Amino acid sequence: MLKLGKLYIHFLTFALFITFFLNGHMSELCMAYFSMLLHEIAHLVSACAIGLRVSHISLYPFGVNLKLKNKITARASEDIILYLSGPAVNLLLALASIGFKEYLPDAVYMYRLNIILCSMNLLPVLPLDGGCILKRIFSGIVGIRRAHVILKSISAVLAAVMTLSGIYAIIHTGYNYSVIIIAVFMIGNLFTQREKYNTEYIRELMFYKNKPLKRVRVTAAYDDCDYRDIAKNFLPAYYSLVCTVDKEGKIKGFKTEQEIVQNILNS
Repeated sequence: MLKLGKLYIHFLTFALFITFFLNGHMSELCMAYFSMLLHEIAHLVSACAIGLRVSHISLYPFGVNLKLKNKITARASEDIILYLSGPAVNLLLALASIGFKEYLPDAVYMYRLNIILCSMNLLPVLPLDGGCILKRIFSGIVGIRRAHVILKSISAVLAAVMTLSGIYAIIHTGYNYSVIIIAVFMIGNLFTQREKYNTEYIRELMFYKNKPLKRVRVTAAYDDCDYRDIAKNFLPAYYSLVCTVDKEGKIKGFKTEQEIVQNILNS
């Protein structure tokens, strides 16, 4: 990786630009990277606005990626702002390209490119923006563990559909370069971005003391159950009260959410 301050450029990216330059499709590639770079800059600005720390922006041969030092936010609204900002910029670029089509020779291509980028990033597929938003919403409704299972299943199904659609599009468009670019970007993003830690789980541990007691949710767990497994079923909108039982189903006692989280933090 070539490091230019906060900008990292993968060496294969240079090879990609050289290839497209030799093939006479440099303008299409530059517009694609310009649109994706503005997409990530929008994420960067919104991240700074809600107090997150930015590490760097990387230019890969399959797209552009913003790397944050932390992704822990206190409210779901902050996550929604963070992940919606990128697609919103692509939508604005699409509208602007049509508004200034008299001055832009490739306005139609720019419009289609940004509409595709906006639409694709809003798909409920991890780690795309739409998938991250949906996971954050589901975590507050059904819990962290179930939300992860739901999004993982949706992502697997849509990833398969997107791959087949991309292959079909490439075959039936005379190997149109714009379709190839989008297909490569999407597949690259789907299979290279991975979270090193469960942000929803860490958020639950960080902000558990600020929960209101008006909405209480009672759950049951075995008395020898791992507290970490219990905490994964906590819901942000509820204060959890855990009833511990033995293997025969007899009640052994009750533990508050604060007791369980404090036990995890002390271990």
